[in-house]
Amino acid sequence: MDKLKIRRKDSPPKGDMDRVDGSKKSNTGYLGQIKNKVDGSTMTEVSLQFGDFNDGKPIPALVPTLTKQEIQQLQNMKIKGNAGKIPQSIKRKAVEHAQIRLQNGLNPFYQDGE
Repeated sequence: MDKLKIRRKDSPPKGDMDRVDGSKKSNTGYLGQIKNKVDGSTMTEVSLQFGDFNDGKPIPALVPTLTKQEIQQLQNMKIKGNAGKIPQSIKRKAVEHAQIRLQNGLNPFYQDGE
C-alpha cells in the first residue's frame, strides 16, 4: 500500500454527498454518523485511496471490523492532511473489508438499504 490519500465526508470535490470518484455517499455508512472531536465534523466513511489497491479507487476506513479504540483514534485526530498518521491496523482492516466486498461483487462502501 502506497501513496495514501484521504478525503473526508465533509470535504468532497463535488456535492457534499458525492465521493471523490463521483459515486453517491450514504448518510450513515457502516457505523452510523461519528463526530470528529477535533474539528466537529461528522464522519460516516473516511475514504482512503491506495495506489496499489482497487486501481486507486477510494475505500472506506470506517468499517465494521474496527475496534472501539480504533474508532476513537479516528475521532480524536485531524483527518485531513494527516492520512499518514492513520494507524496501520485501521488501514489494514479497511483493505481487508474492501477485498471481501469486491470479491463478492459488492461496492466497498456501505449502500443504503443493506
